[in-house]
Amino acid sequence: MNKYLSHIINYLFYEHLISLLTILAWRGVYVSLDVYLYPTNEDMSAGICILIGYPLFFFLMYTQSFPNNIYLIPKFIDSNYPCFFQNLRHLCAFFSCLLLWRGFWILFDGHIATISLAEASPYLFYIICMTLSFIILSMMKTGSSLNGPMSHMDDEYDLFPLYSNCFLVKWFSRKKALDDISTTSTEVTNIESFTITVF
Repeated sequence: MNKYLSHIINYLFYEHLISLLTILAWRGVYVSLDVYLYPTNEDMSAGICILIGYPLFFFLMYTQSFPNNIYLIPKFIDSNYPCFFQNLRHLCAFFSCLLLWRGFWILFDGHIATISLAEASPYLFYIICMTLSFIILSMMKTGSSLNGPMSHMDDEYDLFPLYSNCFLVKWFSRKKALDDISTTSTEVTNIESFTITVF
């Protein structure tokens, strides 16, 4: 197949089918939570979402390097559905992300978006928030990731093979490498200057 045609088909599939299904799933769960999870107490609803979302998030992040074939899974499932555990992990990741987004979104609307600047000039307030957020993300070199911040990073220690979570690890590694290079170059410069002085 022609590569341009395959790119177009891939684009249509991802942007118009997968994205639409994702949005529908998000909206369905989000509205269900609005209706059934403490609809009269937004702080309680947001708090429960965050209290469930964060432990689920950390469990998923720090168990993703474990092998997918876990011995607790029945042999029938392991033989006939080899991706069962991985799909279950993706489903939990979906709910973790959705719960955290919803919790913080409700808290933002209820407590931050009600400050005097937001009420007096909502457009200015949101433009300031958006601009500051974009500047911070750009300085961290994560502002251009369409699939989520830092999702394009490879983890050199292979701790996060599915969902990348190694930005600070890479940052500290790069800083250490630069410090080592700086120290080495200083030592070389000192040796060279000493050699030149001697001759």
